Amino acid sequence: MPHKNNELLLKEWSKLKKDWFSVYNWTSLRPIGYSEEIAKLLLDEFEKVKINYEGLRKNNFRLSSHHGQCQLATDISQHVEKRFCRALFNLKKLPLLGKTLDYEVPFKEKLKSKHGDIDLLSYKDGKLFVIEAKKIGSSESILKAVLEAYVYSKFVYAAKETFYADFKIDSGTTIKPAVLTFVNSTSGQQLMAMAQYPNIKIVIDKINHDLAKSGIEKIGFFLITNPDEDIKFSLVAKPFDDRCKMIAFKDGFKLEIKEIKF
Repeated sequence: MPHKNNELLLKEWSKLKKDWFSVYNWTSLRPIGYSEEIAKLLLDEFEKVKINYEGLRKNNFRLSSHHGQCQLATDISQHVEKRFCRALFNLKKLPLLGKTLDYEVPFKEKLKSKHGDIDLLSYKDGKLFVIEAKKIGSSESILKAVLEAYVYSKFVYAAKETFYADFKIDSGTTIKPAVLTFVNSTSGQQLMAMAQYPNIKIVIDKINHDLAKSGIEKIGFFLITNPDEDIKFSLVAKPFDDRCKMIAFKDGFKLEIKEIKF
C-alpha cells in the first residue's frame, strides 16, 4: 500500500467527524508511519475535537456477569486482548497497578451508542487506574491508545458519583488513565523511544494539561516485560460452566511490569 502524503491525510481529516471517538477509530491513525504527522495535525486543531457524551451510560457500570470467563472458539494458546485482560482480572492484583476491579467496563447506554469499553480497571494507593491495554504483537501506534485512555478517563469523571458507587470506591480517589502494552509491540517500542516522536509527546502533554483541569492525573505508561514466548503460552482455561471457561495464568507464571516515564 503506497504511503499517504500530507495532502491525502488532510483530505481524510476534513471528512472526519471532530469527536474523539471518530478520531481514535480513524484507520490512518493506527499505523506508526502516520503517527507523527497526525499528532502534528491534532496539535493544530486539538480544541476543535470534542468528546461526545451522547448516549453515555449513566449507571450499572459493574456487570454481575463478569467473572473472568469467556467462550473459547479457538485454542487458549491463541493470544487475544480480551483473554489476556480476563487473566489479568483473575490475578486479583497487578504489579504497580494494584487490585483488579473489572474488565470491559461498558460506556454505552444503548447498543448504537458510539462508545468503547474500559479494557481493565484497577485500584492502588488512592488511584483508580483506567487502563487501555494492547495485545501482544500489536502494530497500533501509541497515539491511538493515548487517545482512548484520555477519553475513557473523562467518561469516568463525567459519571464519577455513580461509577464510584458501583465499584465501592472512596469519593476521594483520583482517576489515573493508563496504557498497558508490551515491550515488543509497536506502542511499546514507541514508548521506549519517545524522543523520536516529539509531536506525540506534545500531544500527551496537551492531554495531561486538559485532564488536570478536572483533577485527573497524568496518563501513566506501563510495559509488560516478560518474553513474548512466555506470554503467548501463559494462559490456561479452567472449568467455569457448560458454555465458558475461566481464563487464568498458568501456575508459576510471574507477570513483570515496569513504568515508563518521560
